[in-house]
Amino acid sequence: MTANTTKTGTIASVHTQPIDRNLKNITVTSTPYSNPQSLYSTMGECYKKLYNQENITTEEINEFRSMVERLAADSDKYAEGQFKLRKLKKKVKALQNHKVDQKPETLQDFLINQKIESFINIGSFGRKWVVERLVEEEIKSAPEHEIESQLNEKILLLKEHLSLMKEHDKAEGFMGRLSELDITFESDLLAGKVAEKLLLKDLSDVNTLSDLHRIIDAVRNEIEETGIVDSTFEERTFEQFHQQADDIEK
Repeated sequence: MTANTTKTGTIASVHTQPIDRNLKNITVTSTPYSNPQSLYSTMGECYKKLYNQENITTEEINEFRSMVERLAADSDKYAEGQFKLRKLKKKVKALQNHKVDQKPETLQDFLINQKIESFINIGSFGRKWVVERLVEEEIKSAPEHEIESQLNEKILLLKEHLSLMKEHDKAEGFMGRLSELDITFESDLLAGKVAEKLLLKDLSDVNTLSDLHRIIDAVRNEIEETGIVDSTFEERTFEQFHQQADDIEK
């Protein structure tokens, strides 16, 4: 009985080609095979980790870029990777701006050095109020005319708040006006007493936030000398104030 067997595979040819000895400086490279779906999942996890970090290094960005480049260039996964890479670069830039340029003291010095009179003339408290509202905006990288435009917008807002406070002639809502100007007190009782005295004063000469702070300091000194008595600001007035403050934030 004769058994038939079948050989599978490739049998190397016994005929070999001679090596061309004229070839020089040949470099052989190879790229490790990566499962596209596995690489895509790893890229997504890496992106989430980096984006949630408080600091992203150049090495981490380069590693992420290398991961993206290993995806097929004509695939949707590659396009998504490029999009995420751009977002990470933007995050790095934002972090750098926040650390270096966007500190309130640094931004205030920058604006003063620009010699913008409308900013210089609003006083120290006014400048602080304006800067705190500009600190999240990357205005230092904007053209000069845009810087002044954004700055004047906040200065106008400050003047509007001052004007509304000066025109306010009743207890209800008055604390809300002071809160908009970042004026707070240690207790509701002290706040109510200060507000009562302010409502009795002529505030027509208050042109800057610094002017208002000087008057409030004088009122506080009066209260400290005479002692705090019960305020006519009822508890419901403060409840309304806190509700108005919540509505403003929303």
